[in-house]
Amino acid sequence: MTKQPIISLEEHFITPDFETNIKTGDTPQAKAIRQILDRCENLGQNRIDEMDAAGIDRQIISLTAPATENMDPEKAVPLAKKTNDLLGKAFQKYPDRFGGFATLPTSAPKEAAAELERTVTEYGFSGALINGTSQGRYMDDPDFDPIFAKAEELNVPIYLHPGLPSKTVIDECYRGNFSEQVTAQFSSAGFGWHIETAIHIIHLILGGVFDKHPNLKLVTGHLGEGLMFAVQRLDTLLPPEISKLQHPVSYYLQNNIYYTISGYNSEPQFMELYSQVGADHILFSVDYPYVSMADTRKFVEDLPIDPNSKNKIFSTNAEKLLSRN
Repeated sequence: MTKQPIISLEEHFITPDFETNIKTGDTPQAKAIRQILDRCENLGQNRIDEMDAAGIDRQIISLTAPATENMDPEKAVPLAKKTNDLLGKAFQKYPDRFGGFATLPTSAPKEAAAELERTVTEYGFSGALINGTSQGRYMDDPDFDPIFAKAEELNVPIYLHPGLPSKTVIDECYRGNFSEQVTAQFSSAGFGWHIETAIHIIHLILGGVFDKHPNLKLVTGHLGEGLMFAVQRLDTLLPPEISKLQHPVSYYLQNNIYYTISGYNSEPQFMELYSQVGADHILFSVDYPYVSMADTRKFVEDLPIDPNSKNKIFSTNAEKLLSRN
């Protein structure tokens, strides 16, 4: 019997240029993150050894957040190119084990589109990963259209990864009668950045991005960032008669968007997503190095779904999505 390959789509690395964005402070949390990111820097045999131990065949690797989205163009453009060259050379060295999502200088949309094309054609990148808004702007803004047009032209997906809410939003919504450590977690991975990503996706839909680019493919993580619990209300309260879209909101959520697990090893949330989009739009993902590869693989293996659906999630869907055919 042929072994079912496992492809993982949201797996991270870091470079020295970005370390100061994250690896600072002397709190227990900061020290723990530094230890994690020391592993995240590795793009060689040590990472492959960890993959082998967990039974993961291939990782699609991307720069960990925060990346270049909130940088001015004069800094973002050369830094994105430098980062992509480093990653591209790594997966050219290990083509059977690594792939990549490009880092884009989104504050310079035309240059970002050109960088997407360069990384796809020169290195074979699988698409790009964008961390939230760009300098505070949601990407349904027409200024960002060159990025989506190029992704559709190249037939590669854009992975919309969470980014932090703005300082204003954090101050108004996430700061309360608790410590700064609680605020930091509440506004980011604990809750806030999932809500921000869900809002961003709805912006893209309501802003007509998928009507303009019907073949555009977007990937999002964490079992859909909570979107599945809002589908009925979005369809009911924002029908095409009001939104002026070509389809109900659910159409885009079920057709243009793909969903990864990435750190949400929760069966109830998985089954909600599975019931609404089916196995064909769900992809395996770990969120390495922040989450255990072995634990995530076991989570999928133990799910109460049929073997064919598990095969799709582990690799078949990723192979189709990333094939460019």
